[in-house]
Amino acid sequence: FSAIYEKNLFSPEREAYKPPVEPVVEEEPPPLPPPAPIEVITKPRVLLRGVLSVDDINYAQIENPQSKQTVYRSGDEIQGFRIIEILSEKVVIKKGDTVFSILLFDKDMEARMPKYKPAKATVPVYIEEPEPEKTPEEIKKEVEKAAKRKKKARRAFGPK
Repeated sequence: FSAIYEKNLFSPEREAYKPPVEPVVEEEPPPLPPPAPIEVITKPRVLLRGVLSVDDINYAQIENPQSKQTVYRSGDEIQGFRIIEILSEKVVIKKGDTVFSILLFDKDMEARMPKYKPAKATVPVYIEEPEPEKTPEEIKKEVEKAAKRKKKARRAFGPK
């Protein structure tokens, strides 16, 4: 109770209780995530060589250096693009919201395409080395061996 005597409850200087004020620390907002990379979609390097229509189904012959496939139809995929439509002089392809047309006889694209050299057929070439010259004695021995083989063959397979 000594605190009551020391502090006058009825003092005019007395103020209402104020809780201690904690210092306000301003926190930095969390960093923003990096922006999503922007995908740049470029027209594929392909050449439309021809279009064929069979039984109301259109086919396109497309030169594609990334694939061995050359004939495509609507719905097929080429270099990540989906073939949407095949018309008489162009093929319409789409990737995401990007749409391109591959034109028949597109000289600009033909100039940008990699140049292919046809593979040369390789034929094995055998070079025969000339036999060393034989002495008359070696030739005589070979003739005698051949004559002996001939006699053996006549005896084995000759008339009975």
